[in-house]
Amino acid sequence: MELISMSIIFSLVALFFSLPLLFFLTRKRNKSQLPPGKTGWPFIGETLSFHKSGLTGVPPRFVQDRMQMFSPRIFKTSLLGEKMAVLCGPDGNKFLFSNENKLVKVWYPSSVMKIFPPSPSVKHSSDEEIVRFRKTLASYVNADALQRYAGIIDSITKQHLKTHWENNKEVIAAHLIKKYTFSVVCKAFLGIDDPVHLEKLSGPFDLMAIGIKSLPINLPGTSLNKAIKASAAVRKDLLEHIKKRKVDLMVNKSSVPQDVLSHMLLTMHEHGEDEKAVSVKSFGLLFGSLDTVSAAITFVIKYLAELPHIYNEVLRGKFNCSLIHISSLLFRE
Repeated sequence: MELISMSIIFSLVALFFSLPLLFFLTRKRNKSQLPPGKTGWPFIGETLSFHKSGLTGVPPRFVQDRMQMFSPRIFKTSLLGEKMAVLCGPDGNKFLFSNENKLVKVWYPSSVMKIFPPSPSVKHSSDEEIVRFRKTLASYVNADALQRYAGIIDSITKQHLKTHWENNKEVIAAHLIKKYTFSVVCKAFLGIDDPVHLEKLSGPFDLMAIGIKSLPINLPGTSLNKAIKASAAVRKDLLEHIKKRKVDLMVNKSSVPQDVLSHMLLTMHEHGEDEKAVSVKSFGLLFGSLDTVSAAITFVIKYLAELPHIYNEVLRGKFNCSLIHISSLLFRE
């Protein structure tokens, strides 16, 4: 009996001393598999340094500094309360976008998911839903479909320039271009063109854009908390608009705009969805369309102003150049 007790004691002592060694070896092995870099302060990470780069007017500096310190290809960091790896350069982008749903998949920080909660009525996985929704959008953003929207976009553009740009010696281009893009997207995809309604929607979207990049602290008065409340207000507003469109489709389908919203409503039961699921998709469609398009237009205007010989070439063509063609001319410089 005494021998058994001594064996148990020696086993416990050995376990006690071996656990730290096992932890050290495991920790060292796991660290060796991670890319070089640093994760900064607990919870906050390097979020403040990331924001500081933006406030100084040089947003890429955060990435550029770490590419020089750690690796020009990949480095680890911690932003918005989440540890992550940042892939850099053409090779990193190629790897990322050519391996979606293979080696990598779409992921968002938990704070962002609080602003954009998924619909509980969606029966498919997020990956399947993204693929299916992209196929739906493809039929509305191809060359033939865009011809149908050309007149609408032209009308919105002329009205926007007349209201916000003409007779002004100086304008804040980025803000106005985002306002213009929002008007086009709302009209083309959801049929919303009432100025009062557009203004009501645009304010919350500005709060959400700030909240996405803020510290993940959900307390009253914080940017994240304001963004979550703004998100709920927009989804409620869109749901009311969607329910009204659904009634209009039931009463007189031929008089209702045949846009993305109408298509989603007509096919939602095929995918086991309801109006709330459509409002979540519409919400994501609006938000996802803003910064990408408005940023491209803003930079085109910036470089046209800085490169007058390119501007004159575009002007001589009476603006019959696509955004892609203009961009290629600019980046060739």
